[in-house]
Amino acid sequence: SVDPGAGHHARTVLGPVPSLSQVLQSGVGQRFSFEFGYSQAMLMFQPVGGMDMIPRALAKAIGPGRIRMGCKVTKITNVPRGVEIEYERNGRKAVFEADYCIATQPPQVLARTPHNLGANVTAALKVPVPASTGKIGLEYKNRWWEVDDNIYGGITPTDLDLSTVWYPSYGYGTDRGVVIGYYNFGANSDRYAALTHQQRLARALEQGAKIHGPKYARDI
Repeated sequence: SVDPGAGHHARTVLGPVPSLSQVLQSGVGQRFSFEFGYSQAMLMFQPVGGMDMIPRALAKAIGPGRIRMGCKVTKITNVPRGVEIEYERNGRKAVFEADYCIATQPPQVLARTPHNLGANVTAALKVPVPASTGKIGLEYKNRWWEVDDNIYGGITPTDLDLSTVWYPSYGYGTDRGVVIGYYNFGANSDRYAALTHQQRLARALEQGAKIHGPKYARDI
């Protein structure tokens, strides 16, 4: 019945336990499906310096001299001794031979790449289809979500066309911060994509203010 405080914050006396109907009407189910996904399980961490530190570390382990940049793969062929990769670089064609190939192209791109792996492989690669997504970053002069709302990282799922609001999980207690004003998908993303950048910004602030109030559009 009492939520303990931290530091100089006093304890908070909680209200009565809500009924089952009130719990269901709150939309709490939106939180379940997201966190139950194996790729979104709590707790998740991010590398210091940004997500691209992962491929940078991989490149360092492989050795920069062994990586060929700017190459367009034009054909993948399984052969008895391994695999042959045909590619183009600076307008010139070449062939690379290896013991095996790990293809990391998006499935819909790899499906259009000539190969000798068979029709079943091509059909399987065509099953996944790309989905529209959109994001916008909103930089604020002060971290009001921490100071006013005690939000330190995480996501607010919504039933608005902005879908989700994402708060930074770094720089706690500093002066500035960037909130992901919308992270939406499908039809919602397509509607935002049809707008100019200034219109997207205005829409994101208008919708976000329905959750956080007028401060959402201040000090940006």
